[in-house]
Amino acid sequence: TMKVTLRRKKLKNNKESLYLDIYLPETGKKRIKEYLKLYLFSKPKTKLEKEANKETLLLAENIAAKKLLQLQDENYGFKKSFKTCMYSKVSDFFITPNIVKN
Repeated sequence: TMKVTLRRKKLKNNKESLYLDIYLPETGKKRIKEYLKLYLFSKPKTKLEKEANKETLLLAENIAAKKLLQLQDENYGFKKSFKTCMYSKVSDFFITPNIVKN
């Protein structure tokens, strides 16, 4: 099964870079790294740095979840993307398809 894991890479400037480790067993290349260009303080000292880390981590987790949904959409051939489905009206889910009579 495919997996999207949020990982950290330590940098020299007392920061950590966040990236997605994407595992796709269906492809020949099983692992893909996708860097998010989001950074954490390795050792946050102030309240502001701790708050920034929390918000950045939350954003990165949301990106990872959306990436997994996107990959599943593509894998299973869904026509609507998650973003489109998210903003659809509730009534759209209850409309019955037109039945064509021959």
